[in-house]
Amino acid sequence: GIGTTTPEAKLEVNGGVRLNTTDARPGCDDSKRGMLWFTNGGTGNDDLQICMKTGATPTWKNL
Repeated sequence: GIGTTTPEAKLEVNGGVRLNTTDARPGCDDSKRGMLWFTNGGTGNDDLQICMKTGATPTWKNL
């Protein structure tokens, strides 16, 4: 756990979580399913996406 001494899950965070990167978002495939990705939009809109399988193909979906 982060910020807790008695976590009830493999990752439990007591407090906020910040996603931040300047890296390019990777491709979405079976090995990355479940990955969250935040894109800072600068003066435009930000994006928060998850790599998930819809039908037969993994794809990035906006949250």
